[in-house]
Amino acid sequence: MGLLEHGTKQADRSDPSSKTILSFDLFPDQKLHLQLLSGVSTPHKAASQISSTRFSLLDAHRIVSIGHVAIAAQHALLRTKNMKLTMENSNGNNKNQRSLAMETIVCAGGSSHVGNVLRDFAFLEKKDTNKNEGNDFAVLVLGWNCTEIEMTNFVNEIIREGEGRPTPLSYLSRVRTKEEETDLIKTFKLMKEDIDAESSSLELAIITRVATKYML
Repeated sequence: MGLLEHGTKQADRSDPSSKTILSFDLFPDQKLHLQLLSGVSTPHKAASQISSTRFSLLDAHRIVSIGHVAIAAQHALLRTKNMKLTMENSNGNNKNQRSLAMETIVCAGGSSHVGNVLRDFAFLEKKDTNKNEGNDFAVLVLGWNCTEIEMTNFVNEIIREGEGRPTPLSYLSRVRTKEEETDLIKTFKLMKEDIDAESSSLELAIITRVATKYML
């Protein structure tokens, strides 16, 4: 999926409550744009067509809050910096290093297995990319260090292709069904003790899991 021509901003159909911009004290030059869409019918197809390394799509059903994304993004920045330094010190080639947008998704997932996280969180399938289409998905659009025009154009392109609609970010913190909670517990590999340790808060248990998944 290519961005529309830079500077050709379409009519912004977004709900202001559906988007935000994250900044980072340790990385003041970095900005992460977020926008939530629901009712997206073809996220796997859209994800497979993204041509810019600054953008990615995240399965919003498995994200419990903006804080969840913020912690993942902070880890992604630190990991990207550390990997770059490691490659420079070893005179290695970093051409295969994941983009910051994709590293954020890897850090947001419940597993340290990159393939599983990309499959479960980034709408990236190893095989048939159309097999899961036909249902409506909630998608969190990530745009690193882009302008508001570029983010708007990218989101509008997804809306045009997948019939999604801007949705308030409060959706991430909604009361979940028992089935959804069970799926989250399985996805993030949580035990009953993990939830009890966080005062019975599934959200805090998940954020703790994300924050401690990788030892930086």
